[in-house]
Amino acid sequence: MDTNGEDLVQGSIINGHLIISKLEAARRQLESAIFLYFEEKAPVSIHTLTAAAYNILRDISAKRNLSPMMVKGFFLQCIKQEYKKEMWDEIIDAENFFKHADKDHERIMKFNPAKTDILIIDACLRYYEITSEGPPIFYLFHIWYMLNFPHHFILPPEIEEYMGKHKRLFAIWCG
Repeated sequence: MDTNGEDLVQGSIINGHLIISKLEAARRQLESAIFLYFEEKAPVSIHTLTAAAYNILRDISAKRNLSPMMVKGFFLQCIKQEYKKEMWDEIIDAENFFKHADKDHERIMKFNPAKTDILIIDACLRYYEITSEGPPIFYLFHIWYMLNFPHHFILPPEIEEYMGKHKRLFAIWCG
């Protein structure tokens, strides 16, 4: 059932059908991925959910003429033309491996789940940009990530000091 949202309340169920927008689907996929991430379960599902949400948000961004997203947009714009296909293939390798078997049904992959982290962050940031809001779990993931990987960021000294003082508290919240 495709209705373009006319006279329907998003999230409601009508005759057994969930009424949902693309943005809502992306939000739910990201929330599920982050919950699984914090439970340290199902890295394949985490990556697949994240990639699906990411691609929805990337497509919406393109339709709204927003700036490119970081991983599958801006980053590739900085790559020399002769390396773009190689880099693109590397970026989308895992998501395609987890979704398709038409060309490589016998393949076995060596997957690094840490590659999903930046996709989650990039997708959450774009969700904020598009909607001007974010579920608390998105903020929690950012805080947790920054506390656990501060060397990945350039932060003002006062933020580093604050995070250092409260790391134990955030560790309790985030498990």
